[in-house]
Amino acid sequence: MILSVLCGKTYVLKRACRFQRCLKDLSVVRLPQPLEWRVMKDEYGLQTNKTIKLICAALAGLYFLWCAWNPREWRLIDGVNLLIHEAGHLFFRPFGEFMMIAGGSLFQVILPAVFVGYFIWQQKRYSSTMVLFWVGESILNVSVYAGDSLALQLPLLGGEDSLHDWNYMLGVMGMLKQTPKIAGMIRFIGTLTILVALVWAIRESLKKPEEETAEAYSQAKVEWWMK
Repeated sequence: MILSVLCGKTYVLKRACRFQRCLKDLSVVRLPQPLEWRVMKDEYGLQTNKTIKLICAALAGLYFLWCAWNPREWRLIDGVNLLIHEAGHLFFRPFGEFMMIAGGSLFQVILPAVFVGYFIWQQKRYSSTMVLFWVGESILNVSVYAGDSLALQLPLLGGEDSLHDWNYMLGVMGMLKQTPKIAGMIRFIGTLTILVALVWAIRESLKKPEEETAEAYSQAKVEWWMK
């Protein structure tokens, strides 16, 4: 009986010693502290965010460069441009007949450009590059309308009896014969705007966090001095 009790105690002591050694081994393993976990999580999130931005920039660049390659093809975004174009006629109506007619093409470029400026002011530069793509596409849309000032083949919203904006404007300025050059120049500006947006979007996608922080700090100082 005594022998069995001694054997039992010995077994328990051996298990206890083995458990203590396991605890020592575990204490050697250095687990990341909560702060380190947050840093790792932030770094992973920043890298993922960069990748998503870069992919979106590439896709947007491909799409809008395709628009530049064939600007005459009607696209969904051109429906938005058309609504803004018609609103531009009403907006510029108080400034006389010529400005009312020109206001359609002007307003469909000015409005998205205002949003570009707004996002730049808010330090959301990547968002501004996305809207700049729209500005370029809208300019391409204007080039198609301008290029039709002689042929008059585009269907107009009011039907065949509607006034063709660019036929009227170039006719008043005596520049109808220069239609191909004017349309080509507008198309070039639209394409260049899209290329600038693409390069800018890629640059913003690859920007380091410290650069963004420095820019935000500079903007905060400017706003403080303006108060």
